[in-house]
Amino acid sequence: MKGLACQALLPLISYFPTITLYLITQFTAEEFLITEHLLNVMTCFPALIDPFISFYFIVPYRNAILRFVRPKFHSTIADVSTYVPPGVSFRHSSTLHE
Repeated sequence: MKGLACQALLPLISYFPTITLYLITQFTAEEFLITEHLLNVMTCFPALIDPFISFYFIVPYRNAILRFVRPKFHSTIADVSTYVPPGVSFRHSSTLHE
């Protein structure tokens, strides 16, 4: 349900600034340069963002993308054994005192 809410808000978020600036321009007769560029960018915004919202909120898609994007670490666990012959004192560095 959260994904649908985000997708439903996209047109409001993208068209509201453009319409607001257009109305300000019409009523005040003051032109803003950003209005010309904002119209082109913001009309494409929902089509650009919508797939990413789907990828995030649909868990199998999100997991597949994360498996593809995350680096694959191969860890190997090795058994380490230490042989100390009898009669040899073995001191660990944390047990040394000055």
